Amino acid sequence: VVRYTSLAVQEDYTNLDAYFLRGMAYAVMGNLTLAIQDLTVVIKRYGKLGLKDYTLADAYYYRGLVYAKGENPDKALVEYNLAISTDDKQTRYYNIRGMNYARREDYSTALKDFRKSYALDSTNAETLENLGQCLYRMERYEEADIYFTKLVYTRNYSNGCYWKSVNDYALGLYDSAIQWHIFSLRPYQDEDLEEFLVICSKDPEWAIERIEVQLDKEQDDYTRAMWHYSLARIYYSLGQKQQALTHCKKSIVFLKGEGALLPAVQALVTACIPTL
Repeated sequence: VVRYTSLAVQEDYTNLDAYFLRGMAYAVMGNLTLAIQDLTVVIKRYGKLGLKDYTLADAYYYRGLVYAKGENPDKALVEYNLAISTDDKQTRYYNIRGMNYARREDYSTALKDFRKSYALDSTNAETLENLGQCLYRMERYEEADIYFTKLVYTRNYSNGCYWKSVNDYALGLYDSAIQWHIFSLRPYQDEDLEEFLVICSKDPEWAIERIEVQLDKEQDDYTRAMWHYSLARIYYSLGQKQQALTHCKKSIVFLKGEGALLPAVQALVTACIPTL
């Protein structure tokens, strides 16, 4: 991309779209200084030349992302402010600025931006997740549940289930927390499973019973494999290696030799065998 956009710039120095794309390519490559330089050219010349595929607000927004990538949140915030003052109808601008405030633990200010984004598009998955997480960090769990529940019905189904689980746990709804976390493991995500095991560790015997109830109802082979692996991990943590190995074998049968879960199951089998 850098090669072709550089050629485009050489052929026509007024081609701001080429500068824009090259700047983004530099950012991806980690050359943040050159990325800032190209985006700055776009911003300075925009008034005279304009852009075909992007806007001035986009240039501010992406320059902010580059500053953020360079661990300069203060300069990033300035750019996000400029983006919003130029175009206040974009959910992603409010979301990114809200995340900037949230990372500073200024959750009240972050919440205002996430609410503005929500007002623009109440179905935006990123906005729903940001709203829920912000309220969760503020320990306003019942309000957070509203947005995590809506998130379940978006393209970020797995994230919605995961945060429903974490939030329900904070509310003391342990049964619901485990169920939602099980659902969040579609598709399987290792970091989710580790959090799930933390929840199960509060009462592992009860957790095993609940998962086995779900196994009796489940029709999907991959999900059966996932639940057997979850049981294997719980039994392994309890020191019951034979039970863990039994569920690993069942998980492998349902996986049919493929799937993202397979390497983790195989690794657990290896861990179990020497201890038997």
